[in-house]
Amino acid sequence: LPICCPELIQHWPLPQALPGALLVSGHFDPLKLVDGDFQRCELQMPASIQRSVAKRQTEFLP
Repeated sequence: LPICCPELIQHWPLPQALPGALLVSGHFDPLKLVDGDFQRCELQMPASIQRSVAKRQTEFLP
């Protein structure tokens, strides 16, 4: 993962488990987004994301 996307955490905060469901989350830092992060993740950045602010671009990364 890029430095702007820290390690992902698997957790289930809800009172009832759902068979086959998994919640994965992580906090991201848009200030750490750097040129080339999308290429290193082998992702094509859609035009709408290219025009977006760093926060939205970082949300789009894995």
